[in-house]
Amino acid sequence: MKIYFLKALLLVIISLLTVCSREKGPAPAVITFIMGNVSKNNAEAVAGDSIKENDVITTGADSFCDIKLGESVLRIQAGSDINVSSMLINGERERIVILLQEGSLLCRVKKMVNADYFFVKTPVAVASAGGTQFSVESDKLLTTRIKVFSGAAKAIIRIKQFDADYGRFLEYATAISEGQSVIITDARFRDTNRLVERVLKEETARGGAARGNVINKVIGRTKDDVVIKRNRIKTFSPGDFDVENRGIIQVDETPGDVAKRVAAIVRQEREMPTPGGRLLIAGNNIFFVKDGGIKWKGGLKGYPLRKGDRLFIAAGDYVFCALSDGPIVWEKQVVNDGSIEMKDGRVIVNSNGKFISLDELSGN
Repeated sequence: MKIYFLKALLLVIISLLTVCSREKGPAPAVITFIMGNVSKNNAEAVAGDSIKENDVITTGADSFCDIKLGESVLRIQAGSDINVSSMLINGERERIVILLQEGSLLCRVKKMVNADYFFVKTPVAVASAGGTQFSVESDKLLTTRIKVFSGAAKAIIRIKQFDADYGRFLEYATAISEGQSVIITDARFRDTNRLVERVLKEETARGGAARGNVINKVIGRTKDDVVIKRNRIKTFSPGDFDVENRGIIQVDETPGDVAKRVAAIVRQEREMPTPGGRLLIAGNNIFFVKDGGIKWKGGLKGYPLRKGDRLFIAAGDYVFCALSDGPIVWEKQVVNDGSIEMKDGRVIVNSNGKFISLDELSGN
């Protein structure tokens, strides 16, 4: 009887574990794409890594990574250092605060509802957005630049004494709309903080603390200096808008299973490098992996051609010849429209209206 009881108990435990494993969904925050050298908490990061509160992500020169936070997606540009200082993602709820110490972020943020919020803090500013595509940059001189590509955002000067109350200041800020930008300098940050500190001392000396009205009074007296008003919002040039907006458009959400496949190929290439690198086709995405990292990512623009054990692919920026299991035989950086055909041992692609002919065996 005791043996039967133990077996039954074991079956119950296994059943519960199975149910839990089935109910466990994908991580709410994950690195979906990496190009170049990226670290998480001073260790090498790989696509598929989960992101937790207080994680620090750093990108090297000529490197970037995309991270998915709930339904929002960020691209951390080259030479950047961010801290996920606060993150609550629970079902449809998203409350996220990103600290950008230095570098730049491209952000595509879901539409916020109810108590949702998405803040990006720099050493001198705080930006708030929802249903927005925007960028935030913080340089070595502690100058912050915020640009909006669609939707709207708000910005304020960061106040040290009220670092937990910036949401209340943001209520008074003017919306920064599509094609508009703001610049917040360290000098203005220091001047405004001195003003708020003086007003805080005055209100405290008046006995406001006893009535619990100090914060309200300080916000009321200083909000016009802290928030970014209409006269400080500028329109940036159409040329800048087109160039930088392309970066926003490229920020996409790579599914978790694809991210894991990419990470596996990257590890395989590091452990057993191939001379030309490896090619991974996942859905409509193409990943060019070489030298232990992702050298290029693009999308399928046309149907690949197969000849024997080789695939020939025109992928917009490159033309690839790869073995069916991934190793690249040759690649040529040729802009093309995705169409490809073969004739008399030559690979022919359309490049800006001109037909380019490449040798089937060498790519020359």
